[in-house]
Amino acid sequence: MLRCGGRSRRGEHRRHRGSLWAWGVSCLSWVALSGGCALFTTVSGKPEGFATAPSRPRSPSGLLDLRGVVHCHSFRSHDSKGTIAEIGAACAATGMDFLVMTDHPSPYSVSRGRRGMVGDTLFLVGAELRAPGGTLLAFPLRHYVRRHATLQGYLDDIHAQGGLAFVCHAERFDAWDAVGKPGGIDGVELHNLHAAARRADKLGVIGRTLATPLRHLFALLARPDPDVLARFDAVAGHPIPVVGGNDAHANIRLLGDLGWVIGTYEEVFRVMSTHVLAERLDQPSLVAAIRAGRTYLSIDLWRDGSGFGFWAEDRHGVHEMGATVGTDARLRVRSPAVAEIRLLRAGKLAAHARGRELTVDDPGPGCYRVEVWLEGELWIASGVIEVRA
Repeated sequence: MLRCGGRSRRGEHRRHRGSLWAWGVSCLSWVALSGGCALFTTVSGKPEGFATAPSRPRSPSGLLDLRGVVHCHSFRSHDSKGTIAEIGAACAATGMDFLVMTDHPSPYSVSRGRRGMVGDTLFLVGAELRAPGGTLLAFPLRHYVRRHATLQGYLDDIHAQGGLAFVCHAERFDAWDAVGKPGGIDGVELHNLHAAARRADKLGVIGRTLATPLRHLFALLARPDPDVLARFDAVAGHPIPVVGGNDAHANIRLLGDLGWVIGTYEEVFRVMSTHVLAERLDQPSLVAAIRAGRTYLSIDLWRDGSGFGFWAEDRHGVHEMGATVGTDARLRVRSPAVAEIRLLRAGKLAAHARGRELTVDDPGPGCYRVEVWLEGELWIASGVIEVRA
């Protein structure tokens, strides 16, 4: 629980009785300017105007399009009091198929983490780890990852458990040369809501919190960092999995003991989701699909992205994201709504269309990914397909 300025409860109530408005603004300003972990400046109440729970569509090859949350913290982290019941309820309200718990490491955060089905949502257990070169998201894990002197030590420990290591907080990550290398970092967190909050104009955050609907406020957090996208394109010499980092904590109580939690689990889950194309809703299938690169992220604040497709077709059949195909293949994109579809090769525009579909015959060699833009906002960012001569 966060107390503004560390004042006593009696002092808080005196300020509340004397000038609630002035105190609220002061407290919100402190929170917004603090840059603390999981900084989400929102308002309380049931979210309106957000994406609703979607149906579960099939990909072009018949795989399940599973929608979930990657990067979430609970009471097993030092900076959250969230319970599994609260997180499970938020998953149910937002229609999440899976959730990856990534508490900050402690002796019990992994060993006692909740695994398996919570209601209709599959829970996986991982960790957010500070390592030389930057922060990692590691999942799934079976046991505590001890401290190592080198980044490779962390990666070897994670991989020995059958886990994946993802760049976390890419905006301040330094070890990009380890991404995609054998035995190196497996994938990239392409957008992180906490990082977006730190990047946002603080006065604008405060103003929107006090004067605008929740959806407008969260728009400040929903825009991926162009520098992170550029860094990803620079290292994506072959298909690399991507995820979105919700970085949910539900850890800020604006009014101390009086409540007013801002950035609740449900609110943060409704902003963005990670989609995985998998055969079944179980941990082995989900992890195998992520490892293969069959992922995309959707900024659901703009619209539910379920049903998006990016695949290749050739004489051998249909190949989903993460595949490597020849130049005789055809690249195809399907958007869930009329939007601007951009096919990028090494970060440069290779083809585009306005509508629901884009088809490119005989693409040249290179690594391709897709961005779908809706009314001037980046809505969907896909995984990668590699085309080889």
